[in-house]
Amino acid sequence: MRLNLNDARPRAVLIAHDPSAEGLEWIDEVRSVLEPDGLLVRRTHSAEDTARCVERGGLAAAVLVAGGGRMNGLSVLRIVRSIDVVLPCWLVALRTDRSTLQAALALRVTSVIAQPAEAMDIARALRTVIVDA
Repeated sequence: MRLNLNDARPRAVLIAHDPSAEGLEWIDEVRSVLEPDGLLVRRTHSAEDTARCVERGGLAAAVLVAGGGRMNGLSVLRIVRSIDVVLPCWLVALRTDRSTLQAALALRVTSVIAQPAEAMDIARALRTVIVDA
């Protein structure tokens, strides 16, 4: 199913990750699955850039990648939630222990995905929420 270009629904997916994070090859795979459906994939590399992107609006979903460096996934999720409480958000986390899951669920995350992430699982989940909705 392709999106109608006259559709007023947001057509961009934000993927926020630290530029030094490893194992992010899946992002290009996600892009290759979503772009034929008319979805744009935007990337940010800092909490500040992520906040600005969410403030501008036009996002259908966000994928927040925890992975070392200066971007902590839960911290960025808190910032996103302070701006937009309904934006569907996925957290790709290094740790999926009980405390991480509880914190993420308290912030109304759509899903927590353990790293290494599977591109097709993420792409399918995003398509279900954005395209097939």
